[in-house]
Amino acid sequence: MSVPRRVTRSVQPGTYEVFAADEQLVPIPLPELVDLARESLAALGVAPDAVTNLLLVDPDSMQSLNEQFRGKDEPTDVLSFPMDDEALPGAERPAPTRPGGSEDVPLILGDLVICPEIAQMQADLGGWKFADELALLTVHGILHLCGYDHEEESDALVMEAKEAELLDTFWSGANARRTRDAADFDVHAHAATSRSGRTSSSPGVRPSPGDEQEGGHHGE
Repeated sequence: MSVPRRVTRSVQPGTYEVFAADEQLVPIPLPELVDLARESLAALGVAPDAVTNLLLVDPDSMQSLNEQFRGKDEPTDVLSFPMDDEALPGAERPAPTRPGGSEDVPLILGDLVICPEIAQMQADLGGWKFADELALLTVHGILHLCGYDHEEESDALVMEAKEAELLDTFWSGANARRTRDAADFDVHAHAATSRSGRTSSSPGVRPSPGDEQEGGHHGE
């Protein structure tokens, strides 16, 4: 079956550019995920001219990526592929041109790949909302792109706190996108539950131009 490709791209002047491609069949709030990604990047201090790619795929595609880059022949929920250190918060960036002398070569923070079908299964098993699971995976993946990890318990707690901070800021933003009870979704409890039953990997090395990037991921 041919899967329709639905694309969303942030184009507002002065905002972070997120290119999103939905290549699977589960209905998702793609514009909201793009807004969440963009606002998270701004809050984290990522270079404003950096481009982030958000890709939504089916379980078969995710399994192929997970096997190719992590050696695990099974689908997972999210994979992050960091690309350009110069896009990270606090990084020193040459001015006014990029390597090669061209101002047209963009900064690429990296690629974030999410499998909504796996996210739906996890939400159903955990008893929380599908939209909340997608939002958490989006923020979690972006934090991996920015160098956060959860290999050690202390690092995991820092990452969970930042996830909660970014999600709370987004959901309570000026546009009042969603009205929720504070107990509706507990990021810390969710993340702790996820860690107890899953393994994790940290971001890999940068690829050569044109190659994919092994990435950190939320869980399996």
